[in-house]
Amino acid sequence: MIERARFSSSPQDLPGCDPISVMIPMKQVGLETRKNPFGRARPTATWIGGVAMIAATMSCAGSSSVSHSAAGGSSALGGGPGAGGMIQTGGDAAAGGSAATGGSAATGGSAATGGSAATGGKGAMSGSAASGGMSAIAGSTASGGGTGTGGTVASVRANHNYFADRGHTEAETQAKVNGAWQKLFAGDPANESVYFASGSNASGVLASIRDIGNGDVRSEGMSYGMMIAVQTDHQAEFNALWNWAVTYMYHADATHPSHGYFAWQLSFDGTELDPMSAPDGEQYFAAALLFADSRWGSSTGIYDYKTRAMTLLKDLIHHDQVTGNTSKGSKTVNAIFNPTELEVRFSPDVASQTSNGDFTDPSYHLPAFYEAFARVGPAADAAFWTTAAQKSRAFFLKAANSTTGLTPDYANFDGTPKAASWDAKTATFRYDAFRTVMNWSVDYAWNNKSNDETVLSSRLLSWFGASRASNPGSLYLLDGTSQGTDNALGLLACNAVGALAVDATVSAPFVDALWTAGPPTGTWRYYDGMLYFLAVLHVSGQFRDWTSK
Repeated sequence: MIERARFSSSPQDLPGCDPISVMIPMKQVGLETRKNPFGRARPTATWIGGVAMIAATMSCAGSSSVSHSAAGGSSALGGGPGAGGMIQTGGDAAAGGSAATGGSAATGGSAATGGSAATGGKGAMSGSAASGGMSAIAGSTASGGGTGTGGTVASVRANHNYFADRGHTEAETQAKVNGAWQKLFAGDPANESVYFASGSNASGVLASIRDIGNGDVRSEGMSYGMMIAVQTDHQAEFNALWNWAVTYMYHADATHPSHGYFAWQLSFDGTELDPMSAPDGEQYFAAALLFADSRWGSSTGIYDYKTRAMTLLKDLIHHDQVTGNTSKGSKTVNAIFNPTELEVRFSPDVASQTSNGDFTDPSYHLPAFYEAFARVGPAADAAFWTTAAQKSRAFFLKAANSTTGLTPDYANFDGTPKAASWDAKTATFRYDAFRTVMNWSVDYAWNNKSNDETVLSSRLLSWFGASRASNPGSLYLLDGTSQGTDNALGLLACNAVGALAVDATVSAPFVDALWTAGPPTGTWRYYDGMLYFLAVLHVSGQFRDWTSK
């Protein structure tokens, strides 16, 4: 949940706010929605590749001008820079191709990041077929096929290197991936890294992904960090993040209403700030665990990835309605998927569903993952996940504006925009919504089960147009009316993933913009940094469904 957490007070303390602790920004004065990865004062920033960023006027800590929380908090997750403005100057290596390409310590293998060979740039990180596969990157027919190097999407091309289509070599592409790791996971902790080791326990090393600007750790960021680690073959970091999540976030007590789920927001030291769960985090945790099992194999205890994933998948749809005490008083929680609509909920908090309605978040719909869950998850639920994927594909078409392709941050299950009681701006395109194009485009590339997804990507990217590929803005009404001048790196990155579902004549400017951009730095580097890294992996062909071999 990106937009969560920007308020320092609990939701119940906010005027006009329902007790839906799950998604309200914790440090925002403006009651925007929980996901404004960018609730910060943003300085004029320059992305590493030289793409000029318009001076951001979003003020940190709640300037009403940007409604961070709205975007935010959750994404707030993203919180900062993402959307914008951090001084995204950090990433020379990413654009460059320096030593980072060789898998040296610079690529992540330093003791600070976990130290094992797995973290360092071994063969997989050097671009072996295992990490994205050279052959796969070239557009293997196994994925559906097409001529790997062509620019069109006449047929699906999963794990294709779209940077190569734009004239960049495999070595240069690998340098960009390695540079992102070096900055965001092994860089200067004061200005670059979002990955922080924090001691150890009986299960091993502990580490977290921190939203520096909001001063917290979120399940969204933790699950994104684990996904990035498994995709780049960094098992030591994956295990350290998972250990932290299980130790501090996971509700193991069977009497807790969120038993089986993860608290979505904690302080850096692991103190629980909000006990409720964020469905995007749960889904990414499950997918990352399944991919880890398929790539590395499961071990024992908390590192029995497969067993932990299977248990979580069952809870996503079969969680009983439970009432019990939490750190925020008595709560009642049910399943993360609505049993009638077969769609992911914005929150399993029953009080929120009662007072504000039961609804969804378009960017939480992950049909590409659902297909994997159907294939290797609990056999008894295979039909459910297959249907959920179909429901999400149909939902995307209903939620996206028929002219712009823009989707709202929150929506009803029928796709109509949802104005939350605590912030009406959730019915518009904001920080959570950046990710929706990524979700449907990846599903198209991996599964090719709905031509509507390529139609939607073409509609959205055509509306933004080449002139805005590098300067996409960040906030819009669904009809395309701009609501701010900020340029969000997270949006630039997600739009580039649209390349997986459209012809190169449409996608080329967006792929070029992602290539030119580099990892964000500064206080608000978290959200944009995570979306940037995910996008680089997708567009380079190194983000794989490891359950499909």
